Amino acid sequence: MELLKSVKLLSNVLFYRLKWGDPGEVDRHWENYWRSIEKTGRDGQVLWDNEPERASAEDLKRFKPLILDPTLPLLDFGCGNGRQTQAWTPPLDVWENEDSVTYSFDLPGIPLEDITIEATPPAVPLSGTSTLAEWLGDPGGGQALRDALGTGPDGRPAGILGSEELLAIIGNMPLGTLAAFPGLGVTDELVATLVTAVNERRAEATPHRPLARAAARAT
Repeated sequence: MELLKSVKLLSNVLFYRLKWGDPGEVDRHWENYWRSIEKTGRDGQVLWDNEPERASAEDLKRFKPLILDPTLPLLDFGCGNGRQTQAWTPPLDVWENEDSVTYSFDLPGIPLEDITIEATPPAVPLSGTSTLAEWLGDPGGGQALRDALGTGPDGRPAGILGSEELLAIIGNMPLGTLAAFPGLGVTDELVATLVTAVNERRAEATPHRPLARAAARAT
């Protein structure tokens, strides 16, 4: 019986080898496969393009403890049309009020107390219309402005930064407007240089990460 099984297996291997050729010719087999497909999408013939309830939903049950462990990296290898991963993406609503931006999304089956949110609010770009207080309140902008204006002989900040009383008066004025007043150490050229340098430096230093990420422990 075992000999018969071995002979049958060997004959099948030889048959498919002669029919389809070298299995190492991946590109050719891939093209042959797609030439045999007459219909894609739902109710189609693509092996892996199944309904999410019968595919990724089943996988999620098996891998959920690993997927939802924030200490582990998540790598996605494969191809497709996104049907499976779309089923994992929670519906998202966004609306803005005068003093806040609200993000609302659903994570079915995960208790609220098991969800943590990390949010990185986008930094507001500095410009000539940004006030002096906004420039000084920004770590990069404030340092760039102080460096540009320098210090006086006594080691104190020079120009518009040399007087606390003056800062209290002009702090709410746009930096570009202050360039119109002589003697403050601020010029249109200086403002343009600061805007370009600060925002370029910020763009290079800011990591590209999602605004919000939800992580949950396995339940």
